[in-house]
Amino acid sequence: MNMPQNIFVKLGHLIELLLVLALGFGLFIYSSTQTILSANLVQTEQTYTNGDFVFILVYEILILGLIAGHLRFRKWTLQDFNLDFSIRYIGIGFILAALRFAIGLPFQKILALIGITQLDGSIEPNISLQLNLVLMLGMLVVNSIYEEVLLIGYLYKRLENFPPLFFLLFSFIVRASFHTYQGWNAMPIVFALAMVLGCYYYKYKKLWPPILAHAIGNTYYFLSL
Repeated sequence: MNMPQNIFVKLGHLIELLLVLALGFGLFIYSSTQTILSANLVQTEQTYTNGDFVFILVYEILILGLIAGHLRFRKWTLQDFNLDFSIRYIGIGFILAALRFAIGLPFQKILALIGITQLDGSIEPNISLQLNLVLMLGMLVVNSIYEEVLLIGYLYKRLENFPPLFFLLFSFIVRASFHTYQGWNAMPIVFALAMVLGCYYYKYKKLWPPILAHAIGNTYYFLSL
């Protein structure tokens, strides 16, 4: 392949990457950013209802379908996402979820001790959920697949020619950008999630354990609220 062709191929990959990220997370980044800027997270009440979760579920299913159609047109296959399943992945998912909190919670406390964040809740939003069990289960399934397919499966494949640290940090930055509504104190947990799941996938190239770990973490988060 000559130089001009190579440049056009790389440009096509970049445009595709930006398109996928914009479709997949643009609305969530905007919403999360608006929340943190408008409310400043000073004991702000954030209530999410059945209607909010229905919108998110429908949106994620539609967008995932659009992205899947685009990637299929670009000659991607399911094998590119390493979605083969084994029953042992359930146990691995629990281990990854435990590692996420084992790393993230101490990191969170260290940042609080040196004054970067606070753990007394004085600058944190008060988040409450008003949703039924069916919607919660739907969110656990759809959202976990949605985020990990795009932020790990897709990003790794698209960035596999870059150093692994670039993939890990880029994935974290995107992931963090639409979780700011949870407050800055949540960022160490989000960072741990990106690092643990990203490192596992980089080594083993199996996507179901990160998906299951994400679902387990979301279950803990929903129940804690």
